[in-house]
Amino acid sequence: MSDHTMRGLTIAEEAGKIDVRNDLLTPKPGPGQLRVAIEFAAQNPPDAYALVPEQSKDYRSRDHVLGSDFAGTIVESNAALPGAAIGSRVCGWVPGDTTTTGTFAEYTVCDAALTVKPPDHLPLDQLAAFSFSFFTALHALGSQAGLQLDLERLGEEHARAEQSPILVWGAGTACGQYAIQILRVAGYQSIAIAGSKSLDSLRRLGATYAFGREDEASTVQQIRAQWPHLEKALDCHASPETVDACLRCFAADQKGERQVHKLLPSLPSGHGRGDVRQTFALIHALLGRPVPLLAMLGDEYPSADVFASDRRLAERWASYDQGHLHRLLSSGKIIVLPAKTWPLDGKTGEQGLAGAKEALLSMYAGHTPSGKVVHRLGDA
Repeated sequence: MSDHTMRGLTIAEEAGKIDVRNDLLTPKPGPGQLRVAIEFAAQNPPDAYALVPEQSKDYRSRDHVLGSDFAGTIVESNAALPGAAIGSRVCGWVPGDTTTTGTFAEYTVCDAALTVKPPDHLPLDQLAAFSFSFFTALHALGSQAGLQLDLERLGEEHARAEQSPILVWGAGTACGQYAIQILRVAGYQSIAIAGSKSLDSLRRLGATYAFGREDEASTVQQIRAQWPHLEKALDCHASPETVDACLRCFAADQKGERQVHKLLPSLPSGHGRGDVRQTFALIHALLGRPVPLLAMLGDEYPSADVFASDRRLAERWASYDQGHLHRLLSSGKIIVLPAKTWPLDGKTGEQGLAGAKEALLSMYAGHTPSGKVVHRLGDA
């Protein structure tokens, strides 16, 4: 390899296969961008979707680099953020799987305004799994549910007594736990639905109310009775069954607009409610510009105004050390969820890009690990 090429994982021509390439062009940062040497990259379910031709037909290409989450070191800057200096630590997400910019590689380029400066006390292996899940939750609540998340204008943890609680079904997922924390710092009450073993930890993260999902009928009945004017729900599982459960939480005779926002495209399995709006969107709109994956949204493709609004939302929270997140992470008001490093559970196995390939193929085969998994690529 020369200084102009690098190693990385790309989508192979054959379904369910991954190529380990050593001929990828080393990316150069465009205006407002950074080039980052990847130290850790985290895997996410969309990395496996990219290996399925039917699911990735809108963006599939052999040159697309896998991976979206990263943490590493800035090695080149073309941005006007003084704090984001060469040699500084950085974490963030990129539109991996769907473009030639991914994180299972030696380097990636990213928009400086969408990155976060890691506080000194937080290790990069944990932060590598933070951004994609956190910004998915932020996009769902701020863009799609229309909640006011501008903390500087309203003041942190400002109480919103007039606002009905936000239902978060699947609150034990990574996106769900970050949604609970976002709602807390923005002053909203939340109703967390998760496995009973997770309820105490969700309360510690800031859930106002918490219910076990095991007795679904009883949980739905309690929510309908206690909050007859429920307006918004976030479904982090987005299976037909959980969408139906969310829909049943809304009282039948309630007036006004109600919404279930789903983190995956899903249709209800039998309890469709025409009086409750169902929405689905993609985090990639936070980039503020088109990427191929967004074509799957069809008629819901973001307008120019949506792109601009979503980008402003992301920048208010990111912008390296200038947005809300650096301050909230530094003060401990946002807690980073734990991540495990591959190989898991002390087992021996491949590391670096070879280990990442092994893990992604395992996920493609249906073996989804519990919790977030990161890969050390610093010596790739």
